Amino acid sequence: MINRIKKAEEIVADAQEKASDIIKKVIEQEGDYYKSSNFSGLVSPIHYFDKDGQLSSSWKGYSKKKSEANSIKYYLNKQLESSGFGWIRLSDIPKGQQSINLHKIYFPEAGGSGNDPIVLGKPFYGEPGSVCSQTYLLVGYDPDRHNFTKEQCENIITYMKTRFFRYMVSIKKNTQHNPAVVFQFVPLQDWSHVWTDEELYKKYSLSKEQIEYIESLIKPMDSEALFNSDDLLDPNFGEFNLLEHGVKIGDKILYNNEIEVTVCEDNKVEYAGEQYTLAQFTSKFMPRNKHSKSGVIQGPKYFSYNGVSLYQLKESFLGGQK
Repeated sequence: MINRIKKAEEIVADAQEKASDIIKKVIEQEGDYYKSSNFSGLVSPIHYFDKDGQLSSSWKGYSKKKSEANSIKYYLNKQLESSGFGWIRLSDIPKGQQSINLHKIYFPEAGGSGNDPIVLGKPFYGEPGSVCSQTYLLVGYDPDRHNFTKEQCENIITYMKTRFFRYMVSIKKNTQHNPAVVFQFVPLQDWSHVWTDEELYKKYSLSKEQIEYIESLIKPMDSEALFNSDDLLDPNFGEFNLLEHGVKIGDKILYNNEIEVTVCEDNKVEYAGEQYTLAQFTSKFMPRNKHSKSGVIQGPKYFSYNGVSLYQLKESFLGGQK
């Protein structure tokens, strides 16, 4: 046990040293400006539009169809509405109305743990005339300080999807939540063009070893699942029906006792605004060095419900067959 603790401490110390070296390179490039102005200043406070339950993640007072009265697009929890949006009145919005007509970016308020290979939920463009529920945060919310164009928003989105950006977030982030403070180490950029990891690595003079380190931790955000062939799904476990085993829609289950996801269908979960089967989620979020030699995905093996492995539940259901 002592050796395990010592090993863990060494891993943490090594990660902190590597992060410190990368931050130093960013400071060298950005100067004192970086210390006082960084990406955290673009991120809205939580509960930006919602108040006292109005526009909360479970609020259902929206319309499914746009009308003269319900003319404001409302991005909401996909568990409530599969399309991800509805329509509301101006009077439904208790605060933050100054941001309605801005070009902006939305991203999930909860998503990623800081230790997983994705870090954040996917950002997406928020057009003028739109707001969001408590489910999301905004980038570019202040009409006096931000006031971006659509093109600038799209360029910010490409930046947020880079491995470099998400690594810099992971240095500060240690829960599923994404308050502005977790973006403290992320430098601002010129939003007039698209950013790539290659450009960012070059701009901050990152060494080959530093680049390899970042890319060993952070996966491309838009990559497909590592395993796409049906041949890689265990025939007994590939279509695990959560509802048949006492799990209900809306319940929370844990992946590797670390990442909390929400059951949204009999065989799917939602995380950071995206839906996955258990096998799809496992193939996307499991570190490459932990895949089985066969590559076969037994998604339920890595999830638990009320402290019990779904794999154990399935084995019981199958009478012990694998």
